[in-house]
Amino acid sequence: MNLKDQITNIFVQIDDFCKEFDVQIKKLKLEALGDSKKRRNRNSKMSNSEIITIMIGFHLGAHKTFKHYYQEIVCGYWKDLFPNRLSYNRFIELQQRYFVVFGLFLKEKCLENAQESALWTVQL
Repeated sequence: MNLKDQITNIFVQIDDFCKEFDVQIKKLKLEALGDSKKRRNRNSKMSNSEIITIMIGFHLGAHKTFKHYYQEIVCGYWKDLFPNRLSYNRFIELQQRYFVVFGLFLKEKCLENAQESALWTVQL
């Protein structure tokens, strides 16, 4: 499986996770606590799934800096995978919004792997 196929597979998993995450957030009706200021919440051209996929893709590669990875790989080789990509500076600004979802996704995947390996050892 080449890297583009891996990124596509990761995107599908993240997109499914983000859709379920959004449903749960809306169900709980969570709002920012103690934030009395009204803020703009304009949607980005890129989906949260795309942003998190790019963040994971960086950690799969052997790039020294995120800037090089984003400008060379995402905006170069993967421009067909991310047609609505943002400028590097805008991506960096938005990236911090998705660290919680990114961490929860990784935690869920680690727990799935731990459960699978535990089942495998029990079956032996």
